[in-house]
Amino acid sequence: MKTNQDATLTRWNPSPNLIVSFVFAGSIGFALLQNRFGFTGGPISAAKTLWLSFALQVFFVAPFCLWRNAAYSMAVRRMYGAVFASFAIRAVVELYILYFTRDWKCGYGIAHDLFTFLLVTVFCLSFWMRRVRLEASDQRALIFVPILLVTLVVECFMAWQFSLLASPAEGIYFADNTEHFRRVNLGSWIAVGIGYPTLLAFLWHARKDFCYETKASEFPGAVRV
Repeated sequence: MKTNQDATLTRWNPSPNLIVSFVFAGSIGFALLQNRFGFTGGPISAAKTLWLSFALQVFFVAPFCLWRNAAYSMAVRRMYGAVFASFAIRAVVELYILYFTRDWKCGYGIAHDLFTFLLVTVFCLSFWMRRVRLEASDQRALIFVPILLVTLVVECFMAWQFSLLASPAEGIYFADNTEHFRRVNLGSWIAVGIGYPTLLAFLWHARKDFCYETKASEFPGAVRV
């Protein structure tokens, strides 16, 4: 709930730009170490490295920044907070299973992706059914929803394709550069070739919402649900 004031309100919103750059560089560094030292999971191709980076941006970075941004209504922020929490919980569970029990199955990830897809759909339907007032800033934030939903569908498809060729239970967590994973890598190149420009375009479009200083009069409406 926000109330209009006539004074200038200074606030800090976590800007996604720096975090996106950090995650991108971290993903490259991870791939170099993975391929150089042969850690658990096997080598990873350049295409899958970029897809890993993109997925982290869409499933963690963007939802976290949108959730923490005071420019948006609590209804929109709760939705993105739920998405971030969903993937944060999955990350803990998945990493534990992958590196301690080695019993992760691609079907687990697919089921979680479908759950998150349904979660976001329910939130969006609730906005429409309850006729939640969405200001211009909220509408900018909701442009990310199609990006998120499409990425979830693509991730499900890729996980299914990977399951046809390899299994985490066999100690193979990533697609490498061999002919065996040619189709998976080709799909990843196409996905990141479309996905990254789309994500960056969204961040550019919403850049005004991640400023350090704004006027409280910019918060539309006396009360925002």
